[in-house]
Amino acid sequence: MSFLDVRHQEKAQEILRRALSRGRVPHAYVFHGPDGVGKESLARRLAARLLCATPTTIEGARGEAGSDACGRCADCRLSALDAHPDLHVVSRQLIRHHPDSRVRGLSGRELVVDVVRHFVIAAVGLTPSRGQAKAFIIREADRMNVEAQNALLKTLEEPPGPTYLVLIAGSIERLLPTTQSRCQVVPFDSLPADFVVERLRALRPDSVAVELEWCARGAEGSLGAALRRADEGLFAVNERIMESVRAGYRDGPWAMVRAWNEEASRIGKRATEADEYLSDTEATRIGLRTVFGLAAAWFADAIRVQADPQTRLVNEHDRTNLLKLAGARKADVLIDAVGRIARSERQLDLNVHTALCVEALVGELV
Repeated sequence: MSFLDVRHQEKAQEILRRALSRGRVPHAYVFHGPDGVGKESLARRLAARLLCATPTTIEGARGEAGSDACGRCADCRLSALDAHPDLHVVSRQLIRHHPDSRVRGLSGRELVVDVVRHFVIAAVGLTPSRGQAKAFIIREADRMNVEAQNALLKTLEEPPGPTYLVLIAGSIERLLPTTQSRCQVVPFDSLPADFVVERLRALRPDSVAVELEWCARGAEGSLGAALRRADEGLFAVNERIMESVRAGYRDGPWAMVRAWNEEASRIGKRATEADEYLSDTEATRIGLRTVFGLAAAWFADAIRVQADPQTRLVNEHDRTNLLKLAGARKADVLIDAVGRIARSERQLDLNVHTALCVEALVGELV
């Protein structure tokens, strides 16, 4: 449970180390950055340190002394087991555990004010069960609606007693300026590609090497994203999407349209199994965003290999076909294809008809 266990986030670790060494830890933080790079892991380690009865001294990345949880006391053992009574992990899924049946019947797509009031604001006022402090980790804080964020402002500014809150956000822009201004903002960086590959191989040792490398290269520095790509079988999806594009160039757009809709439907079905609050329409949009993203990466690879035949590609395993595509089409045509896919992704966010969106895009590509 040491701070040092979280790799390649030295900037965030140093911010926390200085605050702890000076005994001036802010009552509220926002940890923001890409998903799957260690935000919640470091939040849990900070919470363990704040709840620890006998903190220990560690050496920071630059040799400076710092403070960390001892890892041995009863509080540390409870934190490690996710059973500490003063550690509160709050998520939108807690809506199903709200005491009010009316609230339990609401959609859980957002982190709503009823959840924030019951599981954060009301709990903040309680005395720590074990006497050290209270720590709150709010997952997907950027999914708090405006009412929830406004309700939380006073707690962020003046929490009672030794209370600490960490808001975890993938997109800080979705947090209100008033929310951000009451927190110490801690940025997290993307992880090095080589590290993502190394960790992915260790965590999924039974997977095929070429698939793991593809998952890592396309994850943009996020170990969490790489793991999702591996666990959801997106390499096979990618292969089918690429084949559908090649078939579309040969035979016309309709088989390609059908293939993309089928893949989006399968991905959307898995998304609803993982998140019960998703509507069928939103699940389809998630599927199409995935399909569009895979297609865009393939065209982007063609642009890269056209500019430099030796460059490393996301779809390195498909280099032969990408060289053919790069040789058959001018750079401005490939760049236009990526732009059209990006425009279609934005249209999905505007609630356009999904089937028409796919048909229009494929018609423009082929």
